[in-house]
Amino acid sequence: MGIKGRKMTNIAIQQNHLHSLIKRQHFSKQYVECLQLKAVIWQRKTYRAISSFSAKSWIFLQGVSTWGNWVYFLRTMLVI
Repeated sequence: MGIKGRKMTNIAIQQNHLHSLIKRQHFSKQYVECLQLKAVIWQRKTYRAISSFSAKSWIFLQGVSTWGNWVYFLRTMLVI
């Protein structure tokens, strides 16, 4: 299961938890809707961050195609 799959199951668990809380009426419906909105915004932000990172790394790897670049790349990786 990848990161995305794990996040989806976590969100599903959170939503089930929120629904059970509504049933027991610990929280008002508006408060729960606010929490759900926050969860969706957080999910979108993290997804955007992951996708932009993968795009950047892909462009970086495209640039590391020649042998000299590979040597430079390996040297920088070893320094890090």
